[in-house]
Amino acid sequence: MTSSSPSTAPTTTLRLVRQGRHAAAPEPEIEPSSEMALAMLMSQAFDQPGPLDRPMVVKQRIARDAGNLRRLRRVLTDVNDPARRAETQAAVATLSEHIAAENDALDRMIEQGRTRRWGPNDFEPGDRVRYLSVWYQVIAVGPIGLTVRFQRPRDGSSWDVPAEYAKVTGRRRNGVEDIDAA
Repeated sequence: MTSSSPSTAPTTTLRLVRQGRHAAAPEPEIEPSSEMALAMLMSQAFDQPGPLDRPMVVKQRIARDAGNLRRLRRVLTDVNDPARRAETQAAVATLSEHIAAENDALDRMIEQGRTRRWGPNDFEPGDRVRYLSVWYQVIAVGPIGLTVRFQRPRDGSSWDVPAEYAKVTGRRRNGVEDIDAA
């Protein structure tokens, strides 16, 4: 189709067909991102606790595996394929066994005096906490972790950051330090 107007040269009008989500293939059973995350979680090689592991490494593996277990259980409700469901249930069982083994290894370290399990009852706002290897001030205490204040020494600016209990290595309260032995 060619048209012309008094102020322009002849032009050609094209008709474009919209190809959006309405022309797409039917949706899969579960969201592709969940399917990819599920495949990644199930293909992960689980670390076995060793006798020479450091306490913080064991705590971090427990925290990581517990998060993965929560995600697998959440995805399990959406899986309709029987083979995929059985595979996911087997991964949940395996991951649960690994978490139990890690907890046993951590319990042995606690008995040996190499570490302790930090939790909400161990902290109060105003305490100083060693998170990884740096000391911070505790702002708030929560069920999963702490909120600590990071302060930049150069210009004095500060902001609050979350800190998991699994990465806490010490506490300072009223001038008394309680630090993991390892």
